[in-house]
Amino acid sequence: KYLDLYRNGQFSKLFELESTQFDYFNDEKAYEKYINDNYGNDFSEIKALKTKSEGENLNYNIYLGNKKISEIALTPDGKKGKYDMDGWNLSAHKEYPKNQSVKVCIPSGTTLFIDGKEAGKDYLSTEKYTVHDYSELNDQNLAPKFEVYEVKNLLNKPDVKVKNKSGNELTLTENNGSFYALEAIPADLGKMIKEKSEFVAVKYALYSILDLKFEDISPYFFKDSGYYKKIKSFANDWYREHTFSYDNVKFGEIVQYDETHIVTNISFTYHINIGYKTIDYDVKYRMSFIKVGEEWLVAQMKL
Repeated sequence: KYLDLYRNGQFSKLFELESTQFDYFNDEKAYEKYINDNYGNDFSEIKALKTKSEGENLNYNIYLGNKKISEIALTPDGKKGKYDMDGWNLSAHKEYPKNQSVKVCIPSGTTLFIDGKEAGKDYLSTEKYTVHDYSELNDQNLAPKFEVYEVKNLLNKPDVKVKNKSGNELTLTENNGSFYALEAIPADLGKMIKEKSEFVAVKYALYSILDLKFEDISPYFFKDSGYYKKIKSFANDWYREHTFSYDNVKFGEIVQYDETHIVTNISFTYHINIGYKTIDYDVKYRMSFIKVGEEWLVAQMKL
């Protein structure tokens, strides 16, 4: 009868016999998934092999092929059944290893789902995640905020999803066993950020050779930042009469932390022709943008 529960896929009765303890993530559906993932769904070859006997008690190991999947014990119940046969009580024992876990870093205001279930604040880790791309903001409350969640003792490898307030899924990347959730960048926004980063980076290059004044570039930078103060007192280099040109523009990955914070990399070469020679400068910047109203301003640039 016990083996028939497997053969017929009557897992609810199996779990009842095994006194399986469910929890929020490891529910009955998760246990069924564990069985199907580890043993398949063909139990036609399941068998019971007797092991040691202790007095009147009988013990069996349950196998599917060469894989042991559970144990049962039979003990006399002291009752006589039909044809004066002894009755038996059956108890089953099954070890379900809960050795899966997951750590996920998500933007504040988004929601983490594990196997379709929301992971509430009970799973919030004390671990902190800081975005160094905005370290020079005078008010760090304006920097992007992230929360780290950790869920342990899972039966199965978890299916992880993160959704924003609009219900849209974020993009997940994995690094050293942890997941990081970021907003997917719409094509039009990515195009605009590339154009903006090139425009501002070239303006900055012109400022560095005194072709532009600080007042010419300041509208494109976020004023409440230590970086704004740094570039205002930047030690510019003066050149004799010259011409300026640039080429070889390349863009790196664009990272959108949330709706108001985007970071991108840009590199290019600019040329200063002073008549008898041309001086070339290869530059590469990591540019951190912050959205103020409808404007994307540069919070800091790292060479």
